[in-house]
Amino acid sequence: MVTHLFMQNKSLSQIFLWPLVIGLITVLGLVTALLVDDARELLSDAAVALPIVISLYYYLCKPRLSARFMTGQPGRARK
Repeated sequence: MVTHLFMQNKSLSQIFLWPLVIGLITVLGLVTALLVDDARELLSDAAVALPIVISLYYYLCKPRLSARFMTGQPGRARK
């Protein structure tokens, strides 16, 4: 039986680590956008845009990759 990476049992810290990191970066970007008015605004814009970029990646790119993975094409599955 092949166990894929996304099917493995994970702890709560493994499940919520990246959403927390993304949330903290976004909050820091929002606070920086409110308090800073110079070149660091680009950094705050990037921090606020991070969840949008990640969402677009998973919406546009990930289905193609997972479809190829699920069809069982050679060389894609781990043994």
